[in-house]
Amino acid sequence: MELFTSYIEVLESTNPQFSRLVEGEIGTELPGLAGSSLYASITFRSYDSATLTTFEKWDRFARTMNAAAPDPTVQMVAQSNLFWNEARATETVDATVMTWVIANLFCFAIILLFTRNILLCLMVVATILLMFFCITGWLFAIFQLPLGPVQALGVSIFIGLSANYSLHVVHAYHRSKSNKRETKVKEAVFITGSPIFASAISTIGGCAFLFGCRTLALVELGILICCVTAMALVYSMGFLLAWLLISGPLPVGTEIDGYQQHRWDICAMGKRRISNKADRSEPENASKSRTEDKSTSPSNQVLDNNGLSGSIESDSELFEL
Repeated sequence: MELFTSYIEVLESTNPQFSRLVEGEIGTELPGLAGSSLYASITFRSYDSATLTTFEKWDRFARTMNAAAPDPTVQMVAQSNLFWNEARATETVDATVMTWVIANLFCFAIILLFTRNILLCLMVVATILLMFFCITGWLFAIFQLPLGPVQALGVSIFIGLSANYSLHVVHAYHRSKSNKRETKVKEAVFITGSPIFASAISTIGGCAFLFGCRTLALVELGILICCVTAMALVYSMGFLLAWLLISGPLPVGTEIDGYQQHRWDICAMGKRRISNKADRSEPENASKSRTEDKSTSPSNQVLDNNGLSGSIESDSELFEL
């Protein structure tokens, strides 16, 4: 072993290219190659793709060699920066998808809490999904941005910004006391149009300064926020209002806590279910009353006959007298 390390040191001192090749490939306890050996790295050239499947093949090969090696031999480990990059990318995608699903579930619960209408909640969630597809196309097809930490962080930002405007629109539509969709949409535009437009302009104007940053992550963050805000403005004031104008829920004529109830309202659906149960119970009660009348009619007939015979007997006695 000492002869081998001495020969390596001689080659490093005489050949700079060899020194660069073996740099970091052999590890010892002391500086240079002095002391006992800690590890030795062997580099293989592979023409396969740098995916996790290829890494699993190399890992199985390393485990096979470790199983066949003697006991004092140092264990072999498969390692490459290409595989770590693939693993990080896979973990980033999985975490992004999980974050997006959890954010959508929380968004659905919060929208349902505020609107208390299942149809309006589904409309907002569908609008968010369409905006997400459009934003994904903008970022990865038009701007050609890679999926990185900024994009993964932007998923939660995207859900918050995109749901904000749509939630205000459907809330104003739901609180309108009109019985026509056209009037309800006009009132929603009158109430939320100017604030939403002003909020979008101020957000885009504030984030536009990020385009002049020298850090690429800040520039990507500015592009993401501006695109999400612009898309949320277009969808909330265009697509969602048109959808409400076509198939928005209408009032059912009942009021609970001072608010007019609409179709697909949770309170209205619960009250309708209770009324349906009451309607089903009324025929049963009527049938029971009819059966009771039938069961009591023979006794009444007997009493009438008895009373009639008594009156006849009394009349005959009077006649005899």
